[in-house]
Amino acid sequence: DHQLLTEFGFWSLAQVQTHFQSHATLKMACYVDGVLEYHPITVDDITVDEGTHDLVEMTGSTGKRPEDTNDVSLMPTANHRMLLRVGATVNEREWVSSDDTMLPPFEVHTAGSVLDKGNSDESVAAQFIARFAGGAATTDCADRLPFMDALGLQTDDEVDAFLQLYGYWLGSGCLFGRDTDTVQLVSKMPAIDNYLDSLFEKLHRVLPMSAAAGATSGVHMSYIAESAELSNYRLYDIVDARWFAYFKAESPYDYKCGGWLWEWVWKRLDMRQLRLIVVGLHTANGGCQSSMESGLIRAYSMRFRDELQRLLLHAGYSAVFRPEPSNDPLSTQEQWAVHFTEQAQQVEPMFNVRKNFRGVAQKSGAVWCVSVPSKGQFIMVRRVHETDASGQVLSASRPVVVGNTKPINGAMTILNPRTGQCFIKVIHSSVWAGQKRLGQLAKWKTAEETVALVRSLPVEEQPNQLIVSRKGMLDPLEVTMLDFPNITIRGSEMQLPLQALLKIEKIGDMILKATEPKMSM
Repeated sequence: DHQLLTEFGFWSLAQVQTHFQSHATLKMACYVDGVLEYHPITVDDITVDEGTHDLVEMTGSTGKRPEDTNDVSLMPTANHRMLLRVGATVNEREWVSSDDTMLPPFEVHTAGSVLDKGNSDESVAAQFIARFAGGAATTDCADRLPFMDALGLQTDDEVDAFLQLYGYWLGSGCLFGRDTDTVQLVSKMPAIDNYLDSLFEKLHRVLPMSAAAGATSGVHMSYIAESAELSNYRLYDIVDARWFAYFKAESPYDYKCGGWLWEWVWKRLDMRQLRLIVVGLHTANGGCQSSMESGLIRAYSMRFRDELQRLLLHAGYSAVFRPEPSNDPLSTQEQWAVHFTEQAQQVEPMFNVRKNFRGVAQKSGAVWCVSVPSKGQFIMVRRVHETDASGQVLSASRPVVVGNTKPINGAMTILNPRTGQCFIKVIHSSVWAGQKRLGQLAKWKTAEETVALVRSLPVEEQPNQLIVSRKGMLDPLEVTMLDFPNITIRGSEMQLPLQALLKIEKIGDMILKATEPKMSM
């Protein structure tokens, strides 16, 4: 139920696998020193593990107002790498030290280790990163943006004005082609009139303002006269063949709102320019241009909703969406509110581990992740809460940064109850390189190592029976132990805390720091 951010938006495992049926690579969104960078992966970089897993569920605070909730929800495996700030707090919301230089660093922790810290100390909190503070890295550095020649723009001021105008048009505009082909924008209040007037003033060289109806070129202003309720709504009609042709060519369908963002938005614009589009969108939704720390933008389709969330992440915000009921009780059109923010509570959500983390032992199902070739190997993920009958996402958590799949050393433990000996065999991470279905591989590797240990013992010291603590190991052992027909293999209902051995610091360090396979007794 988790989706990862890709070059096409948040995708599930099924979507990623479908993509690789016809494509060799897929670019994943990676967190690199606060910047969003896209790095390609291949199908071999996907890890899918089916079977039973120890999980850690993490659920943050919720509330009716956006400022009262952080919307975080994840359920990774206990050994998954998490990018977190973890430490003791005062009143669950403030770190013990108020000096920023003394705060715990954001670093990699496994989900299970954080859960253990919270269980041993009720003051321990965990803090996530929920945005790319440096925005998205641009991938195409050509001097002129693609729309400049098409629209006759020359100066930086004209480009900036257009980007805001484009954002506003996405939120409250359309293409109109009844008598005259026009790019139309609608203003619903005097403050927005002033905002649009200021933008068109900067574009005066290209689009001169004209109050005369039927003008062949420029911007024509009028008021909606059909309804008293709409009498204060001002229409701005851009009458220019070049502008109409460009908007129509870029838009997915004729005479409608843009529907979704145009391709150059993702590759050509830096963080500052992306935020100009956000200003336009926010203003079209009645927001104030001077206050962009947080706000909301409405979307009337799932695709545009998801593209808005991705745009806001590219622009350095944290973003989450919620369904929003229509003001018209008879309307069946879907409506979404996409909330964006730079407020600390949402961009670095923090909550008490003991209260908000819980272990989920031996849950059956498939888990998945990817390996990415970027510094730190961090990706962005969101958890899907609800889908419709077609699989479209209706509700999802706030996206946060986590570690990707990175093989680490493992270990198997064998106890000899007659002698009290404990054998620990380190399975080096190189065993997992390039492998899929790691859960199955781990079982068979454990069986192979068990046979190797039995074979290395003198005949008089070889066991008469093997008692297996996990039922999933029965079949692999029965196959690999065929050369030892006199050794009985059976399961047990005893819940031996063998994993607790790995939490002993000396043993844990021996396993994690090993550079090659190693047997210890």
